[in-house]
Amino acid sequence: LKCVRHGGGGLATCTEACTMRVPGQATAVVRRSLNRVGSPGQVTVSQLGFGAYPLGEVEGKVTDIQALEAVRSAFNCGIGLFDTSPWYGNGCSERRVGIALQPHALNPALPPPAVSTGLGRTLDPSRPSSDAAWDRGFDFEVISDYSAGGLRKQYAESRLRMNFAFLDAMAIEGLADDDQRSDEALEVLRSEGAAALHELRDKGLIGALGVAQEFRSVDVILRLLEFYDADFISLCGTYSLMDQTALDQLLVVAQEKGLRVVVHSPLASGVLQSPSFDDMLKALEESEASAEEGQQGNPASVALFGGAVRWFLARRGGADREKVPPAWKDLSWSDRQKARALRQAADKFGVPLTAAALQFPLGHPAVVSVVTGLQSEAEVHSAVAGMDVPIPPMFWEHLKGEGLIRVSGGRAGSGGCAAGGGPGR
Repeated sequence: LKCVRHGGGGLATCTEACTMRVPGQATAVVRRSLNRVGSPGQVTVSQLGFGAYPLGEVEGKVTDIQALEAVRSAFNCGIGLFDTSPWYGNGCSERRVGIALQPHALNPALPPPAVSTGLGRTLDPSRPSSDAAWDRGFDFEVISDYSAGGLRKQYAESRLRMNFAFLDAMAIEGLADDDQRSDEALEVLRSEGAAALHELRDKGLIGALGVAQEFRSVDVILRLLEFYDADFISLCGTYSLMDQTALDQLLVVAQEKGLRVVVHSPLASGVLQSPSFDDMLKALEESEASAEEGQQGNPASVALFGGAVRWFLARRGGADREKVPPAWKDLSWSDRQKARALRQAADKFGVPLTAAALQFPLGHPAVVSVVTGLQSEAEVHSAVAGMDVPIPPMFWEHLKGEGLIRVSGGRAGSGGCAAGGGPGR
């Protein structure tokens, strides 16, 4: 079978003398270290990471076959980071990633993948799930536990679910600012949990340790890093074209401490990739205009943008329900205007907005990988190709001039500028 680049329909190693399996591999699969600067760790990750969040079925049903094909497709395209968590579908995502990435089923000519999963949540199969976020996946209860014994148990359980003898990376997750339970978890981590994780890494049982930002938390992560010897930080929703608040503290701390950074949700939970983007904006404008005129019975008369989303779906007969990003209903008016301005700028420069969103975070010198949620072969190929789209430096400068971004972005060779003024990555 030949690669996509040479016209073949398969995903096996190309029969031509070729180093690229699909367009974009040169950028998407470049490997960077996930270990703290100066540490002896040897975990490397690709610049594009596979986010296995959708495989937990939070956004709809995904069959085992679909999940297997998506993960295998990503690996054969050269993607070398697969991010999952016990929380994604209460173990469902981990199990699927593990099945797809068993060494005997992978092409031995390709570098082995790095798999990252979460810490802080234990699954109890004897109790049904009480988490409304997962209406599918596995019906297991999720219990927060940051004790030394709990973390060791989670490490062992993740290995069992994925059938791996070694875990490349694990990140503490589930901590939030201004939350009493997180404050208590932090004290448990300080007294015993962090030391247990350091021991697992020192013994070579975990390749790299990290902390995952959830709920836009900052303070609790800074407090954790006072005693937790992390290798990397995973940012979620705070470093993208839509939001660069991580520049204020977490990215600064990462550079000061030599921590690597993995950026999640570069597409702003789907806002920057919706096929119905323009229709959504048009529907919003029409519904809000109708509301201002005092029309009765229009769902957009409510303050939440979710009303406009429901009205849009009703007008389209619900046919495009799967295309509407859940995050649309939570967008503020200013964010909607920013999304519109980003789309208009991308159209002006002839740049695919999704490609720009994927590449933007790599302009920061601390960022080593961008992880986006994927659940099909088509999405994998689209993301890989998007990483290789040439984006002119003038595009980033235009966005800065319009106040849409604070620093330039860009992947390797794109001409973007890093936050510190150096060349883009």
